[in-house]
Amino acid sequence: MVEVCLELGKQQPEYYNRALEFVERSKARHLVELLVRKNLYPKRNFYTNQNDYQKTCYLLDQLRRQIPAKQRQLEACGDWKYQLENRSTKLRIQQELNYLQQQWDNLLQEINKVDPRFKSIQQVEPISFSDILALTDDRTAIAQWYIAEDKIVTFVTLARSPHPRVWQSQSQNLKALTDLASYEPIDQLGQVLRQLCQILQIDEILDQIPSGCDRLILIPHRWLHLFPLHALRLKGQPNKCLLDRFPRGVRYAPSCQLWQLSQNQQRYNFSHLFAIQDPTSDLVYSNLEVATICSFFPSAEVLVKQDADEAATKVDGNLLEAHCIHFCCHGEFNFNLPLDSALILAQDIRLSLAEIFRLNLERCRLVTLSACETGKVDPMRDNEYIGWPSSFLYAGTPSVVSSLWRVDDLATTLLLGRFYENIRKHHLLEAGDIAIALKDAQTWLRDLTSSECETILNQLKPKIDQILTRTPKKERKLVAVAIEDAIKKIRSRRPYPFANPYYWAGFTATGF
Repeated sequence: MVEVCLELGKQQPEYYNRALEFVERSKARHLVELLVRKNLYPKRNFYTNQNDYQKTCYLLDQLRRQIPAKQRQLEACGDWKYQLENRSTKLRIQQELNYLQQQWDNLLQEINKVDPRFKSIQQVEPISFSDILALTDDRTAIAQWYIAEDKIVTFVTLARSPHPRVWQSQSQNLKALTDLASYEPIDQLGQVLRQLCQILQIDEILDQIPSGCDRLILIPHRWLHLFPLHALRLKGQPNKCLLDRFPRGVRYAPSCQLWQLSQNQQRYNFSHLFAIQDPTSDLVYSNLEVATICSFFPSAEVLVKQDADEAATKVDGNLLEAHCIHFCCHGEFNFNLPLDSALILAQDIRLSLAEIFRLNLERCRLVTLSACETGKVDPMRDNEYIGWPSSFLYAGTPSVVSSLWRVDDLATTLLLGRFYENIRKHHLLEAGDIAIALKDAQTWLRDLTSSECETILNQLKPKIDQILTRTPKKERKLVAVAIEDAIKKIRSRRPYPFANPYYWAGFTATGF
């Protein structure tokens, strides 16, 4: 249907609205189909009466059994349609199925009064173009991509525009995009970004966005999730990128519907931090990273290399209470079963995507995933946008910061330290402030000179020495050598040690 609407839109632009609606609908459908199989329940702590909660879960289970069973009975009647007796049987089963489905819809409506997010992961709720348009303002543009069978389609939505502006590429552009998808960030990123600008016609798209637009929302599709689109270069300005063109930040969203959801989850408290710190004991700079971040919060709970039982107890409680959750740990993405992908919290404790969807993070303003490739999705499947950012948004946090690749440890420490420092400059965290804080941290790290970096390293030396002192003797020498080696490499990259996008562009801000 998307392709049909795109063709009709060439003569009647209102069909471009329908095309974008169908793109959104397909994303919602794939997510719902995946999550329904996990038999999720409403958030328990939304219910003041636990008897009501138990009754609701019982009715959900009952209908989840009865509806598929009745559907199978109806399918079995398919070969009986020419027999008058069985026609009446089929009609009866259809009526019974309609009744059960009506009960299901009524139950979801009742749950929606208590847990508004639950309905959206149980049935497809399409978003209209007018609703998408309402997400913009005169200073905000939305760029959304759709990868068709033979081309790349770009939709740009602007306030006051009755239809999205649409670009459709040639088939060779799609081939070039898939060839780029296996790039190595540390060695090839600069060249890849230059090629990507041409493939996506970025210069042409930017020319159509009014200069007064200073905020950009990016909604990638399939392979485009793998690239730091915010680092795409500006025409005639090789050292500048989209972050410089849009001073109010470049944000990502898995879909317009999820972005709409995140806008309805405003949080203003930002005083309590919960951090997971190096549970696998192989992240050299995690101590420095978390210690730096803790200094920006009046209250902080840090889980450090605990055993599995203690980790499980502390994680369950603190996730629900924290205003900011910082994961400094590893993540493993399961391409075959995305909902089984997990963050490693301790030796035998994993927090899977399915479990995150079940969480109620009603107090959380920001989740930061300082782990390798926590922004990763599988671009080859229909559920390509299902990953940690989307799961945490559904769980209730309006903003997620995650990484596209395993970023250099010391660069991550500097970047995230600056990021949290920037956040603290905002008295209240309004819409887009997380993206602005990340943008300012990334451009700061990119433009940091060798002499400025030397000053920062000298300031960090007491903290590094303190961390080494606390490190067990058998590990201390290895950690000291790793730190010394990292500092030597920084000093060799003059005059801008972190100018390569590999060091500063790996993190993305998703959501509100």
